[in-house]
Amino acid sequence: MAPQNHTDPRSDSRLTIDTLAWLIEDAFESDPAHSLLANLRHVPDELWTAVPPAAAVLLPTSWNTWAGASGCMKITLGNMNNLQGGYMTKQTKFSGGRNIAMKVPPHLYEATIQFYRDVVGLKLLPQHAPSVVFEFGANQLWIDNVPALSQAEIWLELATDDLTAAAAYLQVTNIVRCDEIEPLPEGFQGFWIANPASIIHLVCQEDDAM
Repeated sequence: MAPQNHTDPRSDSRLTIDTLAWLIEDAFESDPAHSLLANLRHVPDELWTAVPPAAAVLLPTSWNTWAGASGCMKITLGNMNNLQGGYMTKQTKFSGGRNIAMKVPPHLYEATIQFYRDVVGLKLLPQHAPSVVFEFGANQLWIDNVPALSQAEIWLELATDDLTAAAAYLQVTNIVRCDEIEPLPEGFQGFWIANPASIIHLVCQEDDAM
């Protein structure tokens, strides 16, 4: 669970465009029972006629029976949350990653390493040096020295087979993205989120899991 350059300030715009492109593609290519087009039937009429907020995405379309007289299909975060869950969950798959990071303040760092190495005798994984990483059953436990902390934190990992789809899905479900919390290695495919309990998770491409 290691070090990337800070997020490009234009990344939100790119993510919005990627989300839109992904929705358009899946509207025609995914399982008809769970496609965007199928789920649009469940959007209440008032959402189509309401004036969209500034953040709305306006998609030009010829399907006026869905879009109304304006010829635009209005997609907002609010509208997306009203789509039936089947579409998103069918398209986005997550699994628990094998990495667990224990972020430890400096005054507890050496004692924490000693506990896992000497007291309970976990195996150190030298291939990750200079990071301190222990074999933790089927997982890897990273012990990170973080000067800014006053008490330890646990960070977890989620793996996905489609990072772009995962980012789009998490955005429309209002999950907090926090890429600034720690840089990732150059070229690493992943990003940081916080769950509703404020536990940090690294979301990464399955092939890039460390």
